[in-house]
Amino acid sequence: MNLKNFLNYKEKCPICKSNLTIVFHSQRKQILYQEDGIFKVFFPLSHLSFKTKYKACYCINEEDNSIYIDFYNNKKILTEIPVEYLKSFRLFDKNLKDYQVYKCCKSCVGYSYISNHFLIDYINSSIGDLEINNEIFTFSHFTENNSYFYKIFNYPIKNLSYVFYGKCKNSSEELYQYSDTLQIPLLNFSSKEKIIERINKLIIFS
Repeated sequence: MNLKNFLNYKEKCPICKSNLTIVFHSQRKQILYQEDGIFKVFFPLSHLSFKTKYKACYCINEEDNSIYIDFYNNKKILTEIPVEYLKSFRLFDKNLKDYQVYKCCKSCVGYSYISNHFLIDYINSSIGDLEINNEIFTFSHFTENNSYFYKIFNYPIKNLSYVFYGKCKNSSEELYQYSDTLQIPLLNFSSKEKIIERINKLIIFS
């Protein structure tokens, strides 16, 4: 899968219908935008010896997943890269280890989908093929007497879903500790209400 298809998998959160936010690697401070089919991610790089702020920009072609790195001094692209900048970037890249791309909902914080882990092939200037590693749905359901919490992990490659469910607790750690779990064929999320109805039916027969 190329990056374009990965990013187009879902535009809006299936739970609250808000626009999804794209994130590269992690929640590390970054500036990200798309321009003329190029996916650009700016990371600030710093060193005590550097007198000015500069950034490394990961530039990924959304069609063929090719990649190159640009360096910026403030807002100006550098045509000649100082050796100390390259050394700092190598250390930065080494510390990041492997990469992922994901989209998440920052409105309800209840949905995200995540790519496979990948390494950047600097020799061939490529991130390789992408695939959807998993989707995560998190939501609550309230009845007259009880409150329930659901967390669904979809694994399209394995055609499997893992459903954690139970009474609402103060944290996801407590939920994992006290909830029950279902392993079922891949759930197709149509709406929260329909998913709850299906899960409740499955619970009866589990």
